Amino acid sequence: MRGLRIADVGIGLETESPAMGVAFAGTHAGFLADSARPEIEIRAAWSELSPGAAGAQVFDSGGCWNLARSNGHYVMDFVTPLRGPVPYKRLTASRDWSQGRVELHQAFYDTDQPVRPFDYPLDELLVMHYLSQRAGAIVHACGVVDEDGAGYLFIGHSRAGKTTTALLWNGLPGVTILSDDRIVLRRGGERVLMHGTPWHGEAHLSAQGSAELSAVFLLEHGARNEFSQLRPAEAAADLVARGFLAYHDAAGMASVMSLFEQIVTDVPCLHFSFTPGDAAVEAVREWARRGNG
Repeated sequence: MRGLRIADVGIGLETESPAMGVAFAGTHAGFLADSARPEIEIRAAWSELSPGAAGAQVFDSGGCWNLARSNGHYVMDFVTPLRGPVPYKRLTASRDWSQGRVELHQAFYDTDQPVRPFDYPLDELLVMHYLSQRAGAIVHACGVVDEDGAGYLFIGHSRAGKTTTALLWNGLPGVTILSDDRIVLRRGGERVLMHGTPWHGEAHLSAQGSAELSAVFLLEHGARNEFSQLRPAEAAADLVARGFLAYHDAAGMASVMSLFEQIVTDVPCLHFSFTPGDAAVEAVREWARRGNG
C-alpha cells in the first residue's frame, strides 16, 4: 500500500476508483513509503459534498478546517474562501484515528489529473490526532541531531530563532536537521525520541529520521550565548504553548501531558539566549561536553 511514513507511523492510501490518480506533495518526497500493514489506513473517493455540519461540532479552527462527531466517527471538513461553504475535502475517521475515508468534492477537481488527498493540513492533522492518543505530540521546534547522535530540540514561537538555528547547524559534518519548524515527540520504550517531519519552515529543511531527545532549549535572541535552567513546570508550560495539540480531546491531552511530564523530568530543559553566529553552535556543544552543566 502506497503512502507516507512520519515518526514511525505508516499512513497507507488506497483509492475506491481505479480511475482516480493520486500524487503526493513535494514536501512528502523524503517520507514516501510502501507498507502492507500501515498504522493508519485511508481510502480516497470522489464525492458530492454539501455545506453544513456533518455532525455535532467538536472544534472550529477558525481557518480552513473544522471537526465534528457523527455516529462514533470524527468528521473533518476542509473549506476555502475560493469555493464558498462547500467543503473541497472531507475526512471521516475512526475514533482512534487508525482508519479513515477522504472524500474529494469532484466538481472542484480536474479528474483527468492526479489529486493529492494528503495535502497539508490534512496530513499534519491526521498525525497529530493519531499520536495524541498514543503519547505523542507535534511541537513548533527545530530538531538537530549532532554528529555524536545527541538530539537537541530548539523550541520557540515564530521569530524566536528556529530558522536561524537550523541554518547555523545545517551543513556541519555529521549533523542532521530533522525539521526547522515541526518536530514529533513520542516515546520509544523508556526514552523520548524526536522525529523529523515534512512540515518545514522558511529554511525548507526536513529529514526522515529520529534521535533520542538529549536536551530542550527555549530560544531567545540575546546579546550573548548563555543558558539558564527552566523549572519543570515552566518547561512543561513552554512545550504546551508551542505544541499542536488536540485540546478538544481530554484523554488525548492527558496522554500528551504524561509525555511532557517525562520530558521535563528526565531531559535537561534550558532557556538559551543566543547570538546568530557559529559561536551559538559551539556554546551548545560546550554545554554538552561539560556534562550538561
